Amino acid sequence: MKNLFLLAVMVFTVSFAGYGNAVTKKTADDQVNPVQTYNIRLGLVTTSGTPTLSGSYDLGGFYAKNIETGTYYYSYPNRVNGFLQLPAFIHNLPEGTYEFGAFQGQGGWMAVSPKTVTVSSGMEDADGYITIYLDIAWEE
Repeated sequence: MKNLFLLAVMVFTVSFAGYGNAVTKKTADDQVNPVQTYNIRLGLVTTSGTPTLSGSYDLGGFYAKNIETGTYYYSYPNRVNGFLQLPAFIHNLPEGTYEFGAFQGQGGWMAVSPKTVTVSSGMEDADGYITIYLDIAWEE
């Protein structure tokens, strides 16, 4: 009887000890795919039609608004004497469809037309950036 009691205690102890250490095997359906992110470089297309990644502009900065979630991502501020310097960058932007645009600057001297772009694999330049140019709608 004593041996039966000890056997029952050992089985219970082993079962209880193993309970907290159980390993759950994940199936392919359980795996969560990490979201791919991209580095974005933003430039402008002048009113004469010339794309540029340099210069100073009266803009408050650039944004990317995810069309599905409504989440905004903002460019890093790079200003000299209050003017935005190109190129502008948004780092680690998740894959998706975005409205890219720019905020008006302090003097209201120009406006930029927003553009919808689907950011995905294969769009990267040789240096690893996805370059997006936005049209200057008007400037004074």
